[in-house]
Amino acid sequence: MEVILLERVAKLGQMGEVVRVKDGFARNYLLPKGKALRATQANKSKFETMKVELQVQNLAAKGEAEKVGLDAAKGFRFMQGRGCGHCRGTGYKGRKAIAEILQLNDEIRELIVAHAPVRLIKEAACRNGTRLLRDAALDMVRAGETSLQEINRVTFVA
Repeated sequence: MEVILLERVAKLGQMGEVVRVKDGFARNYLLPKGKALRATQANKSKFETMKVELQVQNLAAKGEAEKVGLDAAKGFRFMQGRGCGHCRGTGYKGRKAIAEILQLNDEIRELIVAHAPVRLIKEAACRNGTRLLRDAALDMVRAGETSLQEINRVTFVA
């Protein structure tokens, strides 16, 4: 089945590209999630009218990314969920956990016992291999799983 991508889909293509995919993938994933339209003549003209709006949303998200200092903003297309009746207009379905797991070692234990500032504990944790919550969230943005506006809403921007 041929579909028009409404957003970047990993290993498939960028917004606006017409790609051929297996029927089941289109029917069960791309079409219900609003990531693509069937590549009919009517949908191609519909996409052309939507294209400007999608690009404006993309530019707004990119501007917000540059404001918070996201290095990947250059050359990356940020996407925004469109929303529907099932998601109450949010553009999201279900929930996705973002976690920061601190593995204790002797250095971190000593800092905690000594009531060291949080900044020192975070630096020691990063040296020990801990991925910070914001970094994990930004990876989800890069993967196209959520929007930058959503992670800015739920994670603290220093």
